[in-house]
Amino acid sequence: MVSTEIHVPISLNPNFAHMIYLLVKSIAANAKLPGDWRVVFTVSRDTAWDFDHPELAWAKDFAVEFRWVDQTQWESQQWLATAIQRHTYDFTTDVILFMDADTAVHGPLTELVLETATSDAIAGWPAWQPPGINLTDVLMKRGCALSDWGLTYSGYGLTFLSPKSCPPYFNLGFIAVSKATAQRLARDVPQDWHFVRTYYPDWFGCQIALCLSIVRNNYAYRALDMRYNLGNGDLGEPILSGPEADAAFARALASYRDPRILHYCVPTEAFQKSRDMGSWDRIRQFCEMEGLGEGNAILQATFKRLLGNPA
Repeated sequence: MVSTEIHVPISLNPNFAHMIYLLVKSIAANAKLPGDWRVVFTVSRDTAWDFDHPELAWAKDFAVEFRWVDQTQWESQQWLATAIQRHTYDFTTDVILFMDADTAVHGPLTELVLETATSDAIAGWPAWQPPGINLTDVLMKRGCALSDWGLTYSGYGLTFLSPKSCPPYFNLGFIAVSKATAQRLARDVPQDWHFVRTYYPDWFGCQIALCLSIVRNNYAYRALDMRYNLGNGDLGEPILSGPEADAAFARALASYRDPRILHYCVPTEAFQKSRDMGSWDRIRQFCEMEGLGEGNAILQATFKRLLGNPA
C-alpha cells in the first residue's frame, strides 16, 4: 500500500469552499489511490471564516486538514506564502501531490502514484513561459548551468513559436514527488523563492522557484502529458504545420480522450471560476449548458457526477 498526501494552497471564501469540496469529492470518487490518503489545505489569512464554518462542514467526512499560513509570512508575501509554505512541511507519506484548488480528478491516478513512490523524479506538466520573464536569464543569474533539458513549453505551437525549449518549469496545478524528494524540496524551494522575490518578483514566482530548485540541485524530473493538467479551454487548431505539429495535435487529442486532472484556470465565455464557482446555483447552471467546447464539456461531466448534495 502506498500512502499519499495532497497539498493545496487556498483562501476561505465561497469560491474556494466550492472548489475544494469538488476537489476532495473527485479524489475520493475518481483517483483510485493505492492506499491511505489525506488532503492538507494551507490557508491564507484574508478571511473572517474559521475552520468550523458551515461551508466546510463536509470536510469532517473526509481525511482533510486545514493549516493557517504563518502570520509573518502572510504579512510579507500575501497569497504566495501559501504556495511556498505547502512545500515546507515534515512530509511522511510515500507520495506527495502538490495541487491547485481549481483542479478536479477525472480519472485514476493509481499508476502515477505507484511510479512516483519509487522514483526520485519530480513529475509535472511543463507550463507556458512566464510573461515578461526570460527563464534563461533567471537561471544564469542564479548560477545554474544551462543545458538541453529536453522539454517544450506547453504553449509552443499554439500561441507562440519561440522559445520552444524550456527548463523544468512545471505548472503548479499538479506536481507529483516521492517523500524523499519532497523533503529535499522543503529545504530548497524557500531559498529559491527568496531569490525570485528579490530579483524577479512575479505572480508566477512560485513556479520559477521550483524550477530553480530542480536545476540548481540537478534533480531528476520528468514531464507528464497533458492528461495530468488539462485545461478547460478549447483545443483549437495549432499554428504550426507539418509532421511535428500533427504529432503534437494527436497527443493533445489523446489527452482529451483520457483526462486525469482537470485544471479549470482558463476563463471562457461559458465558464470562469471567479464568476461561476461563487455559488452552487451558478455551478448547476454551468452543468445544464449545451454546446460546450472540449475542455468545458469534460469539466461539466465531472461536476455533474460529483454534485449530489453539496450543501
